[in-house]
Amino acid sequence: MKLVFIIDRQNTYHFFSTLINEGIRRKYEIELWHNYFDEYKPPLIENSPFYKVNYKKIKYKKVLTKEGISDLIRLSEGVDYF
Repeated sequence: MKLVFIIDRQNTYHFFSTLINEGIRRKYEIELWHNYFDEYKPPLIENSPFYKVNYKKIKYKKVLTKEGISDLIRLSEGVDYF
């Protein structure tokens, strides 16, 4: 199973962290898409609570434009949850 979480602000992890932890426990593929197009306090990848977790199936992506999210969704294959 492949899960994608769109991270708009750093506090978004507050809502998704239990789902991400459960995905790690179940050995799912996880992608965290960070909203870098909003200039007000973008959620930096390095500040992710999962950044230093030793889990090879977690990927981070920087989304640089609003259209970038639509493009990533359209081009994504095998994603079970956005």
